[in-house]
Amino acid sequence: MGTIRGIGIQRQVLLFELERRCNFPECNARNFIGLTKNEAKEYRGFECSACERWNNDKLSKKDVPDWWDEIHSTQQSDSPSSDQTP
Repeated sequence: MGTIRGIGIQRQVLLFELERRCNFPECNARNFIGLTKNEAKEYRGFECSACERWNNDKLSKKDVPDWWDEIHSTQQSDSPSSDQTP
């Protein structure tokens, strides 16, 4: 008998869905962005689905109220300004 092989697909739970408008006035397209918790920690912007240009962006407490403290503390610890000693 042969060995049965399957395809393994790593799955992550989608926790956040954001709606953003492209920052470029000539585009202004609506973009829907889905993020896992790990992606939210590293989120710095998005590529517009219409014009394909990069839009700098960051999450606000309003975007992720339940996870804000965890995400915000991770983002601060990654920034160079957090390395300052008192």
